Amino acid sequence: MLFDIEPKTRREDLFSRDNEVDSILNFIKGRSRFLAIYGIRRVGKTSVLRVALNESNIPYCYIDARALENDFTKRRFYQLLSNCLTELSIKWRLENVIRNIAKIIRGISIFGSGIELNIEVDWRSIYLTDLLNALSKNLDQIVIAIDEAQTLRMLKGGFGKIDLTQILAYTYDNLSNIKVILTGSEVGLLHDFLGLENPKSPLYGRFIEELTITPFNRDASIQFLITGFRQYGIEITMSEILDAVDKLDGIVGWLTYYGNARVRGITNIDEIYRRAMELVNEELRSLLSRSTYYGLALEAIARGKKQFGEIREYITLKLNKYVAPSEIERVLNNLMKMNIISRVSHGEYEIADPIIRMKFSQI
Repeated sequence: MLFDIEPKTRREDLFSRDNEVDSILNFIKGRSRFLAIYGIRRVGKTSVLRVALNESNIPYCYIDARALENDFTKRRFYQLLSNCLTELSIKWRLENVIRNIAKIIRGISIFGSGIELNIEVDWRSIYLTDLLNALSKNLDQIVIAIDEAQTLRMLKGGFGKIDLTQILAYTYDNLSNIKVILTGSEVGLLHDFLGLENPKSPLYGRFIEELTITPFNRDASIQFLITGFRQYGIEITMSEILDAVDKLDGIVGWLTYYGNARVRGITNIDEIYRRAMELVNEELRSLLSRSTYYGLALEAIARGKKQFGEIREYITLKLNKYVAPSEIERVLNNLMKMNIISRVSHGEYEIADPIIRMKFSQI
């Protein structure tokens, strides 16, 4: 169903994303080694990826890096890796393969069997390169997919940490039957993490295919809502659909959120948007707590102050103090790296997410 808010896993539950799914499948079948998938939050990257992985008929290990949940330690990452190997064993019936690997590499514990199987990888005694080597030798092909991969940059440095760029570079250079797919909604941060153009990065100079997932155009957004409501047998006026499309800018996650709320009986449209803005509040809480400038910059842009000078003037007047241009530049650059804003024609800035724009235009 189109209005199911969980990430999709079947192509029939996706809408107007056949080309994107096929692009990922072509990558998996082709000779390229790494693929980076870009797109702002809620544009549908995870759904497109999960559908393609399920259709590929190739064993895959899927990790959502957001599940680190501010616990940026090697121990936590290995917990996610353990869950991944457990799913790999059950879904692809590779229990015997994992057991064989466990005989070679100390530190892999296997409990139970079948659907009761549980695998634990000891972060203190296993090198990731050894584990990847073992998987490569025991499988014809495997895909490692990491969602919101820019989060992995937080694992680097300090005791109990791990530099994933070195592991990825090793995989790229030595393990030809392992495909790696990375997604990122914070495109600038993902670029910085990979460091493909940074001579100091282990991944410097490596070729990575790229795929950008874009919002629906107006016609696709209208048809998405019409089709979704039809699946539930609910009649919605065209004027309401057009109003939602105008407000939600083709972001499939917000269109889905709106449709899901309507079929659950929430008829007050303003209430739907209010709840959406509450979600945004929670997601932005950490960012906004870092500096007052972030919220004020977003507020300025949402209220039509789109040039650098206008944004700086807005913040200066709000705070009633001198604000250095370098400080505003730093804030805007960080917001662009996180894909919250983008710079468009004539040097103007705009907010990518319509609900974030709505939130800060009402302050």
